[in-house]
Amino acid sequence: MKFQLADLAIHKSVRCFTLAALLTGLGLGLGTVLLAPSTSLAKPPAEPLSTQSQAADETPAERAKRLRELAEERRRQREAELAERSAEVIKMYNEMSAAYLANDMEKTKELYRPLRPKMGVLDRDKQNAIRQMYKMADEYRPDWWAGTKKEEKNSFKAGIWGRDFWANYVPTRELGLQAVYPEREYNRKTGEYEVTNLIILVTWKPLMVDSPKQAEGRLAKENGYTFGDLAEIIVWHELGHNYITEQVPLKANLELYNKYDKLYSALHEYYADMTALYHCTPRARRVVLQFRLDGLDYYQEDQEHRRGSHGIGAIVLADMLMNPDKWPSVNFPPKVPEKQVELNTIIYVYENLGRDNWTVEEDVRLQELAEEYVLKQGERTFKSKGTITLPNRLQYKLLVSEDRENQKKRDAWVAEKLSDLRDAGRLDTMEQAGGKYDPPHRIHTRARSFHGDFKIEINGKTVSKGDDKDAPKRIEIPWEY
Repeated sequence: MKFQLADLAIHKSVRCFTLAALLTGLGLGLGTVLLAPSTSLAKPPAEPLSTQSQAADETPAERAKRLRELAEERRRQREAELAERSAEVIKMYNEMSAAYLANDMEKTKELYRPLRPKMGVLDRDKQNAIRQMYKMADEYRPDWWAGTKKEEKNSFKAGIWGRDFWANYVPTRELGLQAVYPEREYNRKTGEYEVTNLIILVTWKPLMVDSPKQAEGRLAKENGYTFGDLAEIIVWHELGHNYITEQVPLKANLELYNKYDKLYSALHEYYADMTALYHCTPRARRVVLQFRLDGLDYYQEDQEHRRGSHGIGAIVLADMLMNPDKWPSVNFPPKVPEKQVELNTIIYVYENLGRDNWTVEEDVRLQELAEEYVLKQGERTFKSKGTITLPNRLQYKLLVSEDRENQKKRDAWVAEKLSDLRDAGRLDTMEQAGGKYDPPHRIHTRARSFHGDFKIEINGKTVSKGDDKDAPKRIEIPWEY
């Protein structure tokens, strides 16, 4: 092997040669040096001949310009190659998203495998969405789900918020219900019967579970919701009640039910709806919010379901107004409501969570909000007696008597944010809102019957019934399914 000293000057970075190795390479030692590819002393590749011939006569300024142009050309080539790869990956991502939003979990998992090694070219939100889609697809319809649609009593081991518990299910004609029965034993010392255990039962309509039948109401028909979607949120909601009762110690449960019934009931409804919001499939997740529209319209302000769903709406709306770019499909009212600003804005947003433009990133963000407020802030909300700190740091209190001053602050904040969005051109036009937008003051005026056989009229329109184009956007509650 022929070796020249001049070659050594080119490769100053090669630091692994000792004097003995150098002498060997020059024929003064034991033989020829065998170099690994990583320590090769070969000259770096020369510039192309065309470049050499051009370089012979060019000035330093011309050479600098030529090198800049060459670097720019290479940059454009790299960008073109990256764009081509990105277009392919985005197409795969869109296919996976469409399958996921349609609840096609087998296809979602199938599309995940080739997409996973390529998803590095996507932004962080999309990468996060891919991981979440795969996680939820893998958890779709666990084995115990079969017990939710049996037409006989059964117990099954349900999983909620990462924990398992035994649920005792009794099929009935009720829309959905948790029932708690105390077990008592006679205490000889006190001479009284004392509660020693709580028996928890949950119930819903088994025929509705996984039913493909079209649900009723204009909003249900516009979005293609089925009775199975409605049953899904009811199942998770009632299991959420069961989970809470199961986790709270017996003594604390009895004290809460006996001394703080109004607060405990509101906390239950809040956590149960949050459970459904997190655990539901993507097609049913928006239903969790929209299912409460009738109650928000007919606003009985001290009723626990209203306060719980209003609290969730305050959380979701605050995040939407703070981060409108994260919610590209969300529609905001064409003007700032004159009355009950926060409540009327929540209702308008819920009415217009559309099927065709809803994105998987929005679905994931909605699910993550539920996770944040239960797993990270749930205990704090419980210990603070129903005080929820919203994303904008304002507060919502589940007991309306304690929330009035907070409500004023939230209304002012929502009005300010809507004004900012109006200046940015992000509010709906009056045409998009149907030509008129004048929401009323929503307040409880009369009791409704147990089975919901009533009508609610707002601006002369019936809220609880109808699915034609002039009817309000609502899901009809399936009391008589």
